[in-house]
Amino acid sequence: MKVEIELENYLSEEDMREAALEVFRSMVAKSLERNERYFGGVGTWLSNMAYCTVLEECGRYVDGGGEEIRKRIAEQVDKHIGDLSGFTVYHYNYDTGEPMNEGARIVEAAIAANRGMIEGRVRELLDDVPAKSLRNEIADTVERFTDDWLRGEA
Repeated sequence: MKVEIELENYLSEEDMREAALEVFRSMVAKSLERNERYFGGVGTWLSNMAYCTVLEECGRYVDGGGEEIRKRIAEQVDKHIGDLSGFTVYHYNYDTGEPMNEGARIVEAAIAANRGMIEGRVRELLDDVPAKSLRNEIADTVERFTDDWLRGEA
């Protein structure tokens, strides 16, 4: 015997939205704890959010909106697909996050050589922002993006 449970019969739209946001926040927190800088972690999420945001903003200024931009991007990809390596400034291994080309090694070396200065400057900037305000801003950004995504608008 197979039992199917329809969440809609037990949870309101708002309850499902809150549950989805809580799971998403938890995933982001775990990703940050694991220091997933490249693929599958917060970096991927931020890249996707940036893509959606930039596409939406650009779509406001281009005739045809987002669809026109997608078409132009597809045309450029088709045009340059044969020479992908020529457009790769730095590339990391999907599984390990390790640098795969000279550009990535140079970036990693520069970060390592300047880690103290970078961390110091980031801490200095963060000290100027009230922690609660920063947490609220991040949470609001995540919530707005997730809401848009769940509605199919992201």
